[in-house]
Formats: sequence, structure tokens, C-alpha cells
Amino acid sequence: MSPSPDILPSSRLQRPTGALHRPGGWWIPIACANCGADGGFVPEDNASFAFYLCNNCADRWGPIANTYSEPDALFWERIHKGKP
Repeated sequence: MSPSPDILPSSRLQRPTGALHRPGGWWIPIACANCGADGGFVPEDNASFAFYLCNNCADRWGPIANTYSEPDALFWERIHKGKP
């Protein structure tokens, strides 16, 4: 039996409710892939996949091999400063 690739689950909702219409299109909600906590929104047209772990789950389960991780607070700090 050959090994299967590591595939992260999608944090996009199967039946999204609460989508927001903003200039440029629709934004759909995402949730923590482990506990279901609110994860904010992603643009529907530009995000065919999104994976999100809330800070609590990320701290509890530790880093996922071969992935990038950034705490929510650091992400939002960079966004508010206008840095990519």
C-alpha cells in the first residue's frame, strides 16, 4: 500500500451562511478545522481552499509539518500596518 499525501481539511463551510457582499465580490465565513471557532472571512471567488486553526487549537496540537503558521494577533498587526 502506497502512502497517502498529507491533505489538510478545508475550513470553508459546506453550506455557507452569513456571507458578506463587499466591493469586489462575496466573502464567505470560515471556521477552525478542529473546533469550529469563527475564523473570519475569505473571498469566495479567490479562495477555493482555506485551512484555519484557531490559536487555542494551534497551541494545543502544535505545528503541522511542512506548513506555515502565524498567530492571529501577528497577522492582524501586519494587516493594520498595511504590510503584506
